[in-house]
Amino acid sequence: ARGGGDAVDRQEAVVKAQRALLRAGELMREEKYAGSIPLLLEARKGGGKVEEDACMCLTVAYMQMGNYAEASAAGTRTFEMAVARGDSEAIGKAAANMAEFNSLFYDISEAKHWFHQALRHMKPGMGLAKVKASLGELYEDEGDHDSACLLYAQVIAEGNGDGEMVREVHASLARSKRRLAKYRTDKAVWNNLSERLDAEAAEHDRLAGGRAVEMNAEEEIAACRRRVAEA
Repeated sequence: ARGGGDAVDRQEAVVKAQRALLRAGELMREEKYAGSIPLLLEARKGGGKVEEDACMCLTVAYMQMGNYAEASAAGTRTFEMAVARGDSEAIGKAAANMAEFNSLFYDISEAKHWFHQALRHMKPGMGLAKVKASLGELYEDEGDHDSACLLYAQVIAEGNGDGEMVREVHASLARSKRRLAKYRTDKAVWNNLSERLDAEAAEHDRLAGGRAVEMNAEEEIAACRRRVAEA
């Protein structure tokens, strides 16, 4: 009998958690993130997929409130639960959320790590284009315009229902191409200048060395003359 009672208690706890999650979602849509957090913490008690969804929402809520540590912990927990379930779509979404979160807090190395995790699991129509565009922006900001152009071109070639995003990517691709061309031009100019400076330095050293030989010879002749005079 007790076993049946435990099952009922468990079901009631899950239902309560689901209700808390739904209410938290409503508050988050109204951008009332602080108010959503107690409900999301309550929803985590439901375990399973309810807990995973609550953790994902907590990542967003804490991120919006600027709480780096709690957002990171909730996002990592979401990713771990998705991996445990073997759900590729959920893994990709969790990784993408962590990437955006780390980008927001300027942890670029960690953001790139999570974006690449997302790329491994996401498929077209799951937000893949947005992930590629965001990763392209990181590479562009770092000055890696080759990688940025490649990702931007993939977004455009694959197409996407979000016309505004594709237009923005077109602009980003054009900008990155201009910067890449300028970098290559500047690099060529610098290489030519460096070679010229090296040649001038070598010529200076050669002339300076020759002058030193002449000065040594003059000093020896003067010393010889002094010895002759003294004799």
